[in-house]
Amino acid sequence: MKTNANDAIDTFMIGADHAGNDLDLKIGLTKREYFAAMAMQGLIASCANSYPSRKETGKRAVEFADALIAALNAPAAAEASAKGDE
Repeated sequence: MKTNANDAIDTFMIGADHAGNDLDLKIGLTKREYFAAMAMQGLIASCANSYPSRKETGKRAVEFADALIAALNAPAAAEASAKGDE
């Protein structure tokens, strides 16, 4: 399954339209925003006494998020997932 960076982390099915297609309500953060927030938390926590600039920390967090999304969408990840490998 492909990871779309702009998909919401919380999606709720709220019904179906007249053609029977599911109607989803997407709220909250996107996956990219969520992954970046987790990366930023780790970056800040790992800087015991010296903190990089806020701008640099934000930039690095987004780079980590984008790298994770790319890794999740790599063919090897899809093949391993299909085989059930961890």
